[in-house]
Amino acid sequence: MFSVAATVVAAIVLAATPSHAVGVDQHLFTNGMVLQRGMPVPIWGTANAGEQVTVTFAGQNKITTAAGDGTWRITLDPLVANAGPLGLIIQGTNQIALTGVMVGEVWLCGGQSNMVLEQPGPVRLAANPEVHALRFNDWSDAPGDICWEFALTMHDVLGVPIGIINNAKGGTRIRTWLPPSTINDPDPKVPEILANYPIWGDVWQEVGVHLVPYAMRGVIWWQGEADSRTANDHRYILPAMIRAWRREWNQGDFPFVYVQLPNGKGLPFGEPVRNLPAGSRGSPWASTLRQAFIDTLDVVPNTAMIVTSDLIGGIHPPPQEYPEYAARLADAVLVEVYGQDFTYSGPIVESATAEGSSVRIRYRSHTADSLQFTGAALQGFALSADHENWEWADSAAIDGNQVVVASSLVPSPVAVRYGFASKFRWANLYNERDMVSGPFQIDVEPAP
Repeated sequence: MFSVAATVVAAIVLAATPSHAVGVDQHLFTNGMVLQRGMPVPIWGTANAGEQVTVTFAGQNKITTAAGDGTWRITLDPLVANAGPLGLIIQGTNQIALTGVMVGEVWLCGGQSNMVLEQPGPVRLAANPEVHALRFNDWSDAPGDICWEFALTMHDVLGVPIGIINNAKGGTRIRTWLPPSTINDPDPKVPEILANYPIWGDVWQEVGVHLVPYAMRGVIWWQGEADSRTANDHRYILPAMIRAWRREWNQGDFPFVYVQLPNGKGLPFGEPVRNLPAGSRGSPWASTLRQAFIDTLDVVPNTAMIVTSDLIGGIHPPPQEYPEYAARLADAVLVEVYGQDFTYSGPIVESATAEGSSVRIRYRSHTADSLQFTGAALQGFALSADHENWEWADSAAIDGNQVVVASSLVPSPVAVRYGFASKFRWANLYNERDMVSGPFQIDVEPAP
């Protein structure tokens, strides 16, 4: 098993200036970088063993001595967002002078291709001088357009510089993003799953590890399409990955906000609702991947999910839809991280409780205000008495911010699900913002 510490040192050494000189990762610490406000900010690099290194920034002057292996690290005290770019000086036997450094909010965009495609052009980058992006090379790169739209919204609302670190990579499976420490995850299922993977963690070693411990507010994540063949693993590996990343950064349970995978052509509110299929058989795509995202909310703190099934999607949404996806990610972050109060996603299930032969379904806050449906009747729910055989609900009614469902063929339901298919244009529950409910399957709790 490889060592994270050894890999970090190797990455820094490769990026350092010549021998007997202070060096930093020249892809990360560059002109125009954005530092996170309101929390300790690490700066690190290489030097001669025992060499004194001084970092000067925003009125702070921090001094350290390089360790015997030639590495050094200082931590700036929490910073205040700046109105204009500043200089940062790293001084040893030589001097590194960085310009255009800003302080604001830093977010990491992770996952696969939807976080990478359709990068904004130089004109849009130049028109937004307080939004900077790092994508593998330096802080003048163009991120994927969904990251960019997310950053623009954050800047417009918060009024501070925004830094976007985009280390997403197209076609990657979640196993490739796992740090080595994932093998020690507290869930015993995780090492069992990892033992079946011939290779894992390779992309983390390539593009992830060098970012640690750069201070950031949190992560937005879109990934999963590449894992459809091993979808059952996702309910264990996604939580394990989040826990591992948090251990690597060692800055607490930073926010992690992600996209529940979309639904092809979408389910826009008001469009004709299709008839229910003959049977409620479900599909691996629905029963595992989408449900894994919901399950993660229950086992990993400080996470949030957005539902996108009403947006035009497929594996790659068309570029004109990117702002819609980015807006939902931004809304979730504004509510869950920055304390705003509004509905940010389609309804996301929280629990289901038996009420006689009926089931009462409750939804998570900020997702299910003023429930409504389109078409002649609310539909798309199914119930089961054994987790294997399912029958459509023949009664479904909205009760405030909850839904009560029943089936005459299932008098004692033990589980309920909704929209349980790869594409489910026959399901029609929405909230006050015309956002469709996310698909789910959940066990029914006994009546209190």
